[in-house]
Amino acid sequence: MLRRRWVLLLIGFLSGLNSGFGNPADWKDSLQSGLNEHYLGHFAEAEMFLRAGIEGARLHGNESEAAGALSRLGDLYLSEDRFEDAENIYGEALSLYRKSEKKTGTADIGAVITLRSLGTTYALEGEAKKALPVLNDALLQGKKHFNSDAHLQAIILNSLGLAYIQAGDLKKAEPLFLQVLQLQPGESVSDFLRANALNNLAQLHREQRKYEPAEKEYLNCLEISEHLLGPSHPELAITRGSLAVLYLRMGRFPEAEDQALASLRIMEATKPFMPGRIVRALHILSEIYDGQGKRTEAEDALARAADIARKNLERDAETAVILDAYSAILKRAGKTDLARTTHLEADRVRASMALTTTLHGLR
Repeated sequence: MLRRRWVLLLIGFLSGLNSGFGNPADWKDSLQSGLNEHYLGHFAEAEMFLRAGIEGARLHGNESEAAGALSRLGDLYLSEDRFEDAENIYGEALSLYRKSEKKTGTADIGAVITLRSLGTTYALEGEAKKALPVLNDALLQGKKHFNSDAHLQAIILNSLGLAYIQAGDLKKAEPLFLQVLQLQPGESVSDFLRANALNNLAQLHREQRKYEPAEKEYLNCLEISEHLLGPSHPELAITRGSLAVLYLRMGRFPEAEDQALASLRIMEATKPFMPGRIVRALHILSEIYDGQGKRTEAEDALARAADIARKNLERDAETAVILDAYSAILKRAGKTDLARTTHLEADRVRASMALTTTLHGLR
């Protein structure tokens, strides 16, 4: 099964939202427009406005304002799985925040939030060893300078729990999500944070084979998310894909298929095109079809996934996983020559990845 991203709903930038799009001629209005477009799931439009806001903040704002604008762009990149871009932007924002804090002698809550976002990026990349110290530092800084802000601590706890899941330490992760859910809605924790914690808790329970509570948590997360974001927001595609995997493991194939197809439809309509997510959705769908004995449909889904991966993911690990899965199903279908060719292609991707890793290590 492919590596899957735990959902991180749109919690980083929502505190700045208000009604109306404002006048894009003003950098603060451009920034606000970018936040609104991000909220609506219009990622391409959001980036255009956010970049205009960043340019204006650099020219007319102070260092803290420029850092905040950069951090918002990092949040967008995180939503798009553009992890390397997010890392770079968060690093730049943190540098500006530190300069500002040095001048003013006052801690900036934006710096803590950005530190948490950087740690989250590492966690989503599967880099738990890098994520945990960053997130623990964010939690420490939050308690030291903003101890009364339970909402801030809840944001960090969600991400810290995610990192512990990635590290395989489920015992440490679970109480962090429960701590977020025990906070009172509307006072210390937003519905977005609750949905995030519910999704992460469901993921954890799914891995523990506690399927009944996991299903309730996924469905509760979807109910909250649909109410806040609408039924077609890209973030819902992630949760629906995760729920499809749960139903697959439970042997509830029709329900798994419905969720996987819903996830795929959302991602196909999302701009910009996010090939990694579509490849994952197709892989899940192929396994569901295979479990139902629909071998032709399973092969077609993997064929499409392989084609997208070849064109867009290149040396990505998921390309090798998809090609291996496609090779296996081709072999079962008696298409041995094509299966052998596809398997060799997967081997070449892995070899290319290993060479790239070695060259990076020599720098």
